[in-house]
Amino acid sequence: MSFKQPLLYTALGDSLTVGVGADLFSPAFVGRYQCLSEKKLQAPVCVQTFAKNGATSGDILEAARLPAISEALKSSSIITVTAGANDLIHAGEQFLFHQDTSLLLQAMETAILNITELIELIQGLHFESSSFILRLQNLYNPFPQLPEAEEWIRKFNAQMAGLTRHRFTKVADIHGAFAGKQQELLSPHGVHPNDNGYAVMAQTVAQLGYDPLR
Repeated sequence: MSFKQPLLYTALGDSLTVGVGADLFSPAFVGRYQCLSEKKLQAPVCVQTFAKNGATSGDILEAARLPAISEALKSSSIITVTAGANDLIHAGEQFLFHQDTSLLLQAMETAILNITELIELIQGLHFESSSFILRLQNLYNPFPQLPEAEEWIRKFNAQMAGLTRHRFTKVADIHGAFAGKQQELLSPHGVHPNDNGYAVMAQTVAQLGYDPLR
C-alpha cells in the first residue's frame, strides 16, 4: 500500500484565522478547511498557523516577511489569508467620530495595497513552482443594520475580486455566504463567526477547488 506525501498548509491572518468566536475545543476555519482539503485531495495536510487577533493587513504583511514565516509560505502547497477586516473596523470607528469618509477610503486603499503586496511576496516565493494555491476571503458584514457598513464592505470586496488576476489565486465570497444569515452564523457578540459560521467559511473556500493540486 502506498501513502501520499503530506501537503503543507500555511494559514496566515487575523482573528478569523485564529478562530475567535468558535466554541472551546471546536475546530474553527483552519481546522475545518484542513479536513475538507484532506478529503478532496486524498492526502494528509499538515498545518502551520501564523495569526493574531486584531492584526491589520499591514501587520500581516510585515509578519509574512519574517524568515520563519516566509519559509513556511515558500514550502506550502496550500496558503490561506484572512486580512482587511480590522483595517475597515478601525476606520469605521474613526468615521463614527469624525464623519469623514476619506478615512474609510484611505483604509480601504491601504488594505488592498497591503494585500496585493502580500500576494506578490507569496508569488515571488513560488516563482519556480506550478503546484500551489492561494485562497483569500472577502469580507462579510457583521453590521447589516448599518447601511454605511454594507456600502464600504461592498466597495472593498469589489477591489478584492480583482486580486484573482494573480496566478493560482482565488477569493472566496464569504460576504455572499453570510448575507441575511448573520444571526445564525455569528457568535453572540456579533462580530466573529460561531461554529456554524466557520463551517460555512471553510466550505466556501473549499468550493473554489484545488487546481493545480489535483
